[in-house]
Amino acid sequence: MKKAEEQAASAPSKAKRREFEVQPTGRGRSKVVPVETAAPLPHQIKAGLLPKRPLEERKKTEPFPPFAKQNPPAASPPPKVEAANGKKAGNGKARLPLLPNLVVAKPKPVTQPVAITPAVPAAPPPPPPPTTKQLLERIRVLFGEAPPPIEARPQRAFPWVRTGVEECIALGSDIIRAKPEPDHSGYIIGCDFGTSSIKLAVRQPYRAGNPTAARPAPNLLQSNRHPYLWQSVIWFSPDTEEFSLLPGKGKVALEGFKAGILAGGGGKRILPDLAVTRNEAAAAFLALQLAHCLGWYEKTQPLGGDAARNFLAINIGIPVAAQDDTKTYRDFRHIVSAARALMPHAICLTHSKVRECYQASTHDLPTGFDLVPELTAAISGYANEPFARDGAHILIDVGASTLDVVAFNLVNRERVAAFAAEVNLLGAAALEAARGDGFPDDLFRRACIEQYDQVFNYARHPRVAPRNFDATLRRNPVQLMAIGGGCKTAVHKEFIARVHPTLGDLKLMHPSPPAQMTSIKCDTSRLLLAYGLTSDIPEQLELRRPSEIPLINDQQSAPISFISKDDV
Repeated sequence: MKKAEEQAASAPSKAKRREFEVQPTGRGRSKVVPVETAAPLPHQIKAGLLPKRPLEERKKTEPFPPFAKQNPPAASPPPKVEAANGKKAGNGKARLPLLPNLVVAKPKPVTQPVAITPAVPAAPPPPPPPTTKQLLERIRVLFGEAPPPIEARPQRAFPWVRTGVEECIALGSDIIRAKPEPDHSGYIIGCDFGTSSIKLAVRQPYRAGNPTAARPAPNLLQSNRHPYLWQSVIWFSPDTEEFSLLPGKGKVALEGFKAGILAGGGGKRILPDLAVTRNEAAAAFLALQLAHCLGWYEKTQPLGGDAARNFLAINIGIPVAAQDDTKTYRDFRHIVSAARALMPHAICLTHSKVRECYQASTHDLPTGFDLVPELTAAISGYANEPFARDGAHILIDVGASTLDVVAFNLVNRERVAAFAAEVNLLGAAALEAARGDGFPDDLFRRACIEQYDQVFNYARHPRVAPRNFDATLRRNPVQLMAIGGGCKTAVHKEFIARVHPTLGDLKLMHPSPPAQMTSIKCDTSRLLLAYGLTSDIPEQLELRRPSEIPLINDQQSAPISFISKDDV
């Protein structure tokens, strides 16, 4: 590179190109004379007719003066300027030469200083909308950690209410201690143990008139002001460590234990500062409620004076999907076994006694106690009505914490085949918990519809029950049934209204137990499960759970092939 630079510096510079012309001299010879070319005009340079002049020969145009922001002060009129052709310019302004293709530089605007503002950081992109899976996981976490309160709890109990409740508990405790074994000619207790309330009914089987009665609840402990719905809450005294069905000074209300058990947190504490687990609270609550029911039956004799004086069976409802869940089903059996052991000690039920009986109990159900699928109880109560019909059904049970959707087939009002069942924490209390956590109602409704679609699509699968639920193969529409107190919320109402047209033109049904079951005017449909649970085991419909129904063979589900004349 250095050598190339030296060669370039020593090279002779090119001479400036000049133009010449030949002129005759008159002496027979011509001479070459250099031509002095005049400066080209601007329009000639613009048109490309002549080469551009050197930069130093070009005439620089003076820029126009900048415009002032404010009007200048008044001055004397400008002098008249003569144009290039000798004429005076009009209006006191100089006229430009009339040259073709004349380009005049436009005045450049004066840039004003711009105030520099600090840079604002760009807003982060909005987060994606939540999904139904995230909603279900969040509700499960909320119910697993601390189930939200369902309704207002009383702060005190009137003396006459406390006296009546304690008398029935003491009487029932004495009865179970004196007659621990069930009587084959006795009455049946149906226990619908829900998240928000517990419903108890008694019935004398194999007797004319089918006598049935529901146990009323004290006014201050009624759930949603229903006379037969007792709030699912138990009070605990940290000082004396005693459990009670009534509030009192210094006592803490324990609630939501069933929802926590269904969420998989039965072994966790209900409250962080108390050592009581959800399983222990559920066992104590069932023991006090069943002892109170035995004492109430003996004291009031709701089925007549000639009715049985001892119980035949105590049937407790459990969701169909929970029965197929091994862990949840085992926890419920352990709770019922511990409750039976605690009933003789219901007069003074302490935490140490509850823990002792719970740890000593097993997963085997005691004699006379049974866990009955809620579907069996609901269909048993429905099948006893004259308007019940055979065929495909879909049951939607909206409780306080859970939403149960079951697709089943009723055959001759004797057998029930449950093809698909699903339970999730999408009840009325779960809706309030989702709202409190910021989830919209549309997302919650979509989660309910997805649960229904999951059950319905599985039931109409070609290998499950297509001739009962598939719209292209079924001969009759599907009957939709809705039960549970949570059906009255606006979100669940709209959810049921949306799925109803997909099943046919049958009217939505809200089955109810017999009217003679209650003596107070109320919504008897809330007692359907309790009424169905009063059926004896031989009276109950034969239920085949989804896990017990085999899939249809591929050869059976294959389309029919016809034989042509070529195959003969």
